[in-house]
Amino acid sequence: MCYINGCALESWSSMKSVNVRRVALSVLFPCAGAFLFAQWSATQPSPADLSHVPLHLPPTQAFRDQASALLTPQATTTVTSAVNAASFQNTHAPGSLSILYGTDLALPEPTTIVTSVRANGVDAPILRSSPTQMTIQIPRELPTGSIELTLRRQGQTVASHSVNLAQYAPGLFSVSGTGQGRAVAEDASGVAITDSHLAVPGSMVTLYATGLGPTTPPSYTGEIPTYPLPTAVTPVVNIGGRQATGVLAQLTNTSLGLYKVAFMLPAATAPGEQPVFLQLGAFASNAVSIPVQGGLGPMPPSSDSVTISSSSGASHTFTAIVSDPNGVNDLSWAQLLIASASNGGTNPFCFIHYDRSGNGLWLFSEEGFFRGPVTPGTLSAALRNKFCAVQTSGVSFTALGSQLTLNLPVTFKTDYPHPENMYLRAYDRSELDTGMVQHGSVSIATKIVPPLSMTPSDGTGAAQTFTAIFPDAPGFTGLQLGWAQMLFANTMGPHPANCLVHYDRAGNGLWLYGDSGFFLGPVTPGTPGSTLQNKACTVDTAGTTAISMGGYLEWKLPVFFTYYLAGYGYLNLRTLDPIGVDTGFRWAGSWNYDTSPAPFDVTPASGTGGQQVFTARFWDPDPTSPIKTEQILLATAPDMGGQPGCLIHYDRAGNMLWLSNDSINFVGPGAPGSAGTLHIGQCTLDLASASASDSGNLRFLSAAVSFHDGIPSALKSYLRATEVMGPYSYDTGYVERGSWNPLAIGTANLPATAVPARQGSNGPTPRMQE
Repeated sequence: MCYINGCALESWSSMKSVNVRRVALSVLFPCAGAFLFAQWSATQPSPADLSHVPLHLPPTQAFRDQASALLTPQATTTVTSAVNAASFQNTHAPGSLSILYGTDLALPEPTTIVTSVRANGVDAPILRSSPTQMTIQIPRELPTGSIELTLRRQGQTVASHSVNLAQYAPGLFSVSGTGQGRAVAEDASGVAITDSHLAVPGSMVTLYATGLGPTTPPSYTGEIPTYPLPTAVTPVVNIGGRQATGVLAQLTNTSLGLYKVAFMLPAATAPGEQPVFLQLGAFASNAVSIPVQGGLGPMPPSSDSVTISSSSGASHTFTAIVSDPNGVNDLSWAQLLIASASNGGTNPFCFIHYDRSGNGLWLFSEEGFFRGPVTPGTLSAALRNKFCAVQTSGVSFTALGSQLTLNLPVTFKTDYPHPENMYLRAYDRSELDTGMVQHGSVSIATKIVPPLSMTPSDGTGAAQTFTAIFPDAPGFTGLQLGWAQMLFANTMGPHPANCLVHYDRAGNGLWLYGDSGFFLGPVTPGTPGSTLQNKACTVDTAGTTAISMGGYLEWKLPVFFTYYLAGYGYLNLRTLDPIGVDTGFRWAGSWNYDTSPAPFDVTPASGTGGQQVFTARFWDPDPTSPIKTEQILLATAPDMGGQPGCLIHYDRAGNMLWLSNDSINFVGPGAPGSAGTLHIGQCTLDLASASASDSGNLRFLSAAVSFHDGIPSALKSYLRATEVMGPYSYDTGYVERGSWNPLAIGTANLPATAVPARQGSNGPTPRMQE
């Protein structure tokens, strides 16, 4: 218990408070602040002015008046208004300090009129009280919206008042204690800013406030933290029409509900009394002022440094730092130039421009203008020229106080035998320019050509599905830009006798170099069609896929070769990647473009069912020596593996179908499309649903098959073709092209069909012979 002039003072247990009048922070433990407040009371204005001074005890005479009021038991408590303890505006927020005005609010020890205040049932700490005013902290636990303050005496509610809580209620303390006029402010040394100690432009200034919201970590009602806690949201400080930088807002560890806001006074701040206020989203504080000495005027920015923080082959990450004593927000733009001279020199150069206010990246092009803008962090290949490309998805920047740091990943596209210089330039809103300042040089390694691969990379055949892999440039993965090419040739480059297939990634279109010297197309991958064919090849557009995944393009291309490519030749790949790097044609393997027939595929390639129409495709590269026979074998192995199977044989010259289960004894023949069936123990062939047709060099054979009991459950699909070439015959042998599970349902012994059964020579086993 403390006494001043014989009167007792009650204080919140271990409470700390702000002596606003004296522009200082003080700790008011029991008796610790008695001398300070006694000294203050001797110099206060008349009692009539005390209602405008927050957080202060009344003068000695007021204590005597309160003591005499103890003899007046008829005292009636009322609350007439509530204001923010700093701004004196009707703004309140959870955790803020508020002043209640009214009558008979409190009396000193040993008796008090009001013993507690509650806000929506939650106790609100009382910092100061007198008969006409009371300073409390709004509980931090309360939500926004309307709340009810209730004042209690001896367990009974004696008064109430409604206030509205917002998310924030920023208020700046003033020297006058009215929320107007000069701010309670200090310099970096803690010395009060006054007429005899003016604020210095370019230095740190501290203001005191309330209502700045939650902290990190959270603080609690009635709690003074053991160390300052930063606010969850940093307020914007506006001073003299400028936005301050280097703002740091903290809940103090000296007084309940009191925040301090430190910031750098912009170097260009004008002299004299300058207005200052805080902004937290849509919530603005009261406007107060601080006296400022003669301003230094606009100060130029500086080009601080350029370093290479990482590099990989042709890719480098440049870290450029520029600063502005007037704060980062005073910067207009910054530029990084990689060149042989500050004016670009005679060689191609990489000239990157960052617009700070618009947060946009630009790159100077070889056409003489800037390309852009692209927002940092956005995946794009728009910023590229002949020399370099900016990996915009990896660009980042940091603005802190007066310093702006840019991280710029760049991929170089051109080989350079000598190091290139690094230049940095900054320009501010006052049109002050650093010019190009050199910061060392960088060695640009030989550009890395992406590894291209093809599967298979060697082999023989007139029909094949090739899979090619085209990696994207690092930092530009996933962009549908550029193109890829597969070249099947005996000579390099585009030529009517070669097969050059082009895929446009941006347009998702397939093209083929035609016999007339121009490209045919486009056709969307997966779309059936016969448009893409020339003398050397035909592209199966329906079976083509092109998928971008994991940083590369996977292109699967089924292609058929004609006799124009007969013999051994090349497999070549070429790509123009998303940033415009052209690999040129690169060898990917060798291939024997055989002119013999080729079993290509069967549809469906896999599945399950007791009945199915199978369609086989055979490629005939040389119509002058046409395919003689075609076969579809559904069995566990090419030799049937000792188990029943279903062999469909088609004699193209006679246009007749046969059916067998052992490749020796055949049932038939029957013409495709005619009435009737061919039947063996394990399967039945429906002649009416069968067909055989041609499309260019492609031969189609369709067979409708029904499976019966006894057929194995796991069959494979094999195709086989024979051809007569002069005195020779050619046999492809059985080539696996799919699988099938028949789930056999039916009767093993169906009646014989009307088609006569023939054996022996009508079911030949073709082989190569002289």
